[in-house]
Amino acid sequence: MLVSRSAYYCYYCYCCCWCYHHKVARENSIVDASDIDRLSAGLLRQATYTTARLGVFTILLEQFTRPDGTAPPLHEKAVIGMVAGGIGAVVGTPAEVALIRMTSDGRLPVEQRRNYRNVFDALLRITREVSITLATDSHRFFVAPLPY
Repeated sequence: MLVSRSAYYCYYCYCCCWCYHHKVARENSIVDASDIDRLSAGLLRQATYTTARLGVFTILLEQFTRPDGTAPPLHEKAVIGMVAGGIGAVVGTPAEVALIRMTSDGRLPVEQRRNYRNVFDALLRITREVSITLATDSHRFFVAPLPY
């Protein structure tokens, strides 16, 4: 089957098939463009969380393997899995926050939307907004837990 070269032209740089499909989706309203942008946040979340979790699990499993090469017992594997999952959750949290913010942004009224371009734009803007908030309201984190 012959495919014309125009099928592979990029919407932005005319060099890849991905951007062509992005253009078709925008023009034909198959998928809202924000859905495609949110996909990048979901993929980043899966990549960070899964990579960290599996990497930590593998490292800890190697550390707890017996000198004779036998695997650790089930209760040790369960603890290793919980520790790896906790560390993976901490590593994946920024991408999770970006995913939630990008998803909820599409449900806001038009005048209140943040209009994130992609997951990296969302992470950068969230970091700027949160760091300003923490700098001005940081006393609440220290004063609130204190007994009166």
